[in-house]
Amino acid sequence: MRPAPRRLLPAAPLAALAAAFLLPVGAAGAAPPPVTCGRLDLTDTAAVVANAKGAADVFIGRVVGIDSGTTTGDPGSSPTATGTPTPGAGRAVRHEVLVEDALTGDLHPGEPVRVVFSVVGGKQTQLRLNASYVFFTTGATATLRADGCDGYTSARGLTAVTVDTLRDALTPDTTPAEAKLSAPAGGSDGPPELGRVVAPGAAVGLVGILGLVLLSRVGRRR
Repeated sequence: MRPAPRRLLPAAPLAALAAAFLLPVGAAGAAPPPVTCGRLDLTDTAAVVANAKGAADVFIGRVVGIDSGTTTGDPGSSPTATGTPTPGAGRAVRHEVLVEDALTGDLHPGEPVRVVFSVVGGKQTQLRLNASYVFFTTGATATLRADGCDGYTSARGLTAVTVDTLRDALTPDTTPAEAKLSAPAGGSDGPPELGRVVAPGAAVGLVGILGLVLLSRVGRRR
């Protein structure tokens, strides 16, 4: 008995089947946006100045320690009156940072600070140990707050010229305004007359002479 002939699938269904196996998982959906956090171009002075708005301190620092602790919410938040944790509760990564140079603010080279980042997309920001970054922080205590995406950028390749340029751009202008001279309210017809200038001196001299004459007469009568 002869076997039944095999039925071949059309070319189009075969191509579709092969494409389905070759496509990666999730390729049918939209591609995720590129991650740009921590990638600020430090040679773009205008972009750095715009990113520094609202920051109390902009400084270069090296990460010397990383500590994961617990928190009741986003950095800087507190529990509600009922004790319920605020949204974003979880573990906060605290970075021990040694200040290398300050571009603006009150920090000084060699000063140790602690930087805590806000939660971005449900994830905590964790930097590389022993790597240097430019930080954009707020807060006046040893624990500084920074945005989890725009609060830092790598300081790799940062030159002394770029540092000076950024420092000048971020330093507020405290130069006093130049004084402007204005004419008297009633106007001026020219320099004062000689009589007006000499008159006060002549009057003082006349008073002195009269005083001497008076003293001499009093002495004679005695």
